[in-house]
Amino acid sequence: MKSMVFVLLSLKLLWAVTFYGETRILWGIPVTVLAYGDRDLVFRAVGEAFSEIGRVGERLSYYLPGSDVSRINRSAGIKPVKVSEETLEVIRTALEVSRITGGAFDPTAGPLIRLWDLRRGIVPNRKDIEEVLRKVDYRKVNLDVEGKMVFLEEKGMEIHLGGIIKGYLTDRGIEVLKKSGAVAGLVAVGGDVRVFGRKPDGRLWRIGIKDPRGEGVFAALSLSDAAVSTSGDYGRFFIKNGKRYHHIIDPRTGYPARGLMSVTVIAPSSAFADALATGLFVLGPERALELLKNLSLEGILITSEGKVIITPGIRRNLRLLKPSVEVETYTDGYEEDRRR
Repeated sequence: MKSMVFVLLSLKLLWAVTFYGETRILWGIPVTVLAYGDRDLVFRAVGEAFSEIGRVGERLSYYLPGSDVSRINRSAGIKPVKVSEETLEVIRTALEVSRITGGAFDPTAGPLIRLWDLRRGIVPNRKDIEEVLRKVDYRKVNLDVEGKMVFLEEKGMEIHLGGIIKGYLTDRGIEVLKKSGAVAGLVAVGGDVRVFGRKPDGRLWRIGIKDPRGEGVFAALSLSDAAVSTSGDYGRFFIKNGKRYHHIIDPRTGYPARGLMSVTVIAPSSAFADALATGLFVLGPERALELLKNLSLEGILITSEGKVIITPGIRRNLRLLKPSVEVETYTDGYEEDRRR
């Protein structure tokens, strides 16, 4: 009798959960918000998540003249700028990843990003790159956490949050869904996805991993309560003299990073995963795998030769969707370190 009552209550709860989701284009980027919860709240929660993403995105924009980022850049080498809590938080995370990756991720790469005109397909000359590199150094970003002030030490320096902003906006959207009372949800901003909870029937969320040289996705990850971010050389690029020039610029050399086609990172925070995926792409396969191991995080790497390498912790959650794909598992001290 007790088991029958439990089943009936479970079914009642399952039927009471409503699903609602939307995809909108913000700043030319597809943004998806999905939520499960009480019917009266999910519609409002999804709308509020979009509002929060839009509000914070404008504050962190590199292009809008009134944004916190634009004000910081205009005052470089002149004076500190008071910023919002969100701006301070995302810059702190960006600088943390910069330190972890030894500068392979650098939020002060704004001048470099401007120099590379991928739309016109022009490779900058070496002299211009060397000149701009003098203005790229995350160690010259001064934060006054108590006063919420940001100061760039030299004129001409620029913060550009393109390598972390989509992840941070994903986190903001998830926080809105959680606070609204949603029991499960997903937010995706471009290639950055974060999920929480499980679907009402107990299933995990399935996140596709794009094939960097083919159509669609080559694999899917089944996850809950995690963020997934992918950085790849296929988003914006041009090919000249048989060489691919893409948008992931190594802030140490001034040229597009080599050695990988894509890097996927699984982490608790989408902002951290986003920035780290970019930094790992720049570091290359060997150092990227070593850093993932040291951070106790999981990931998927696709090398320039097309080899797919995964960390051991995601084997059971990964499903290959293309039979031709072969996967190598990185085990160099990984599992032994996890058992300590």
